[in-house]
Amino acid sequence: MSIQKILISEKFHRQYKLLIETESMMVTALMKSKTEIRYDFSVLNIDSEGIECRLVQLDIFIKEANSNLIHEVAELTGAFNRMFNELHLKLDHNGRVIKVLNIELILSKWKQTKILMQQAANKSDDLKDLIALSDSMFESPEKIQHAIQANEFLQTYFGHIYGENIPSSKSDPNRTNFLNTSYLPFKVSLTIDQQTLNDQNIKVLTSSVPYVMLDMSYKKNAYKSFEDKLDLTSLNPVISENSIHIINQISGMLIHSEIIKKEIVHPEKLFTKMNFTMSIEGNSNEAKEESIQKKKSETRFKFF
Repeated sequence: MSIQKILISEKFHRQYKLLIETESMMVTALMKSKTEIRYDFSVLNIDSEGIECRLVQLDIFIKEANSNLIHEVAELTGAFNRMFNELHLKLDHNGRVIKVLNIELILSKWKQTKILMQQAANKSDDLKDLIALSDSMFESPEKIQHAIQANEFLQTYFGHIYGENIPSSKSDPNRTNFLNTSYLPFKVSLTIDQQTLNDQNIKVLTSSVPYVMLDMSYKKNAYKSFEDKLDLTSLNPVISENSIHIINQISGMLIHSEIIKKEIVHPEKLFTKMNFTMSIEGNSNEAKEESIQKKKSETRFKFF
């Protein structure tokens, strides 16, 4: 089996639509939402170090939500995200942020953004601590870079596949579980759908699972805030992340991606499920091909 490496090798400009679906159960509180975000993404330059790109968030809509808290959090984070709605970045070939080229513009926005966040937070005392955390972040360029790296677009677009040898396996030690309660290293396996090797667009699959035992020590650390409501000894957590990326073989441009994350601690009382689906917008040939490939992939991946 030949080894492939996915790299962005041509400049391009496309608009993408990202749909984020979440369902989380925290013992008694069920939270469900669907959020749609539209982006404008341009690759401006490519060199041996990586790519220079511009990322602009065009719109964000909450399409569905079963709780007012979701809207309150979205209002606060929406105000915060205005800080980063226009990014000029240098990325390495894996999609990691090397330098924020418009950091001065981002810093200049913080004063007004903080006022908007405070107005939103006045509706909920539980959200005010987030402003203090954000305030401290802008004291450090490294923290700003880390926050940008966590951008949903970058995470969904580049995933674990760009700049990597495929097929292969690798460790991803600096991660948390999907409930964000504990650090949890993962093992990531990357494969190529061999039936697409001769197609214009190649299909890359990943499968990620924890590479540590989810034993009692882990459960006490990750789920200790629920131990008065759940018997930790009876829990059998199942945690996984699977993805599919459809990529143009010539340019390295992403056509379509879907990432499914699940953490099922208790099937009825404690779980989270997240689905990230991103596709090119418009009537380009790539978008048409994506639609065809997406239909083909629906039999392989199903949400929940």
